[in-house]
Amino acid sequence: MPDGCAQYLTSPTAAYLIAQAYREAGQKPPILIACVRRPVDQALSWWKYENNAMTWGEGMKLNKWNASLRGQLYPPRSVEDAMDYSRSDNVENMYQRAESLIIETVNNRRFLRLPQWAVTWPGGQLSAIGRASCFASNICRYERVFSSNTRYDHRKQALKHVSVFPIEFLRDEKLLKWFLASILDRVSERINNKSLFAAAIHDLAESSSSQLNSIHRNAGASLSREEELRRLRSKFEKDEDSLNSLLRANGIPITYE
Repeated sequence: MPDGCAQYLTSPTAAYLIAQAYREAGQKPPILIACVRRPVDQALSWWKYENNAMTWGEGMKLNKWNASLRGQLYPPRSVEDAMDYSRSDNVENMYQRAESLIIETVNNRRFLRLPQWAVTWPGGQLSAIGRASCFASNICRYERVFSSNTRYDHRKQALKHVSVFPIEFLRDEKLLKWFLASILDRVSERINNKSLFAAAIHDLAESSSSQLNSIHRNAGASLSREEELRRLRSKFEKDEDSLNSLLRANGIPITYE
């Protein structure tokens, strides 16, 4: 069955749990799709989404924070504070501990109920604002886990398990159809029935643009000061370069320059 979640890609434990579930079931690895966008836009969108969610929660009188899980400084008061928090030594340590915990559990074939601090983004939802945008490193984690290749390098090796979907494909009918057809082709290959989706792929090629244009995306938040936006963009330069390298290495006709 299809399943999707904004937390899976960044979570330090999800890749291992998904891989383990398929291996124990004797199934081939799933077809994984990672939706990407310009890293700074992802961070701004997540900041806007989480703040709207907190405002809604406060309106429902859900205004008591569990400081033992997130600390006294949560939630951050600005997007730049959230960036500093998400990349702090404390949050980095929690992510590493969570990943080490699940690796040990999987390797020893033990059952584990993850402790509260490790679910699902250690340090709280906004701990991911500087991590969810690290698309290349997050995607590479899945490639390493599903291929059991601890030395996977996206600059030298093509993606095998993850299909990357730049959100800009939603504005380009030709690219969107190409991507959807490639996924259907991978599904038919996975179940050893190449003809199963032949008609669907043909119908997709013949589908009208009006059907595709009904798809929408959430907009990124805006910052009130240009200087604040400039500083934020500078924090994502390395992440943007890594994502561009991954896209080029896999022949995906979108880059964020």
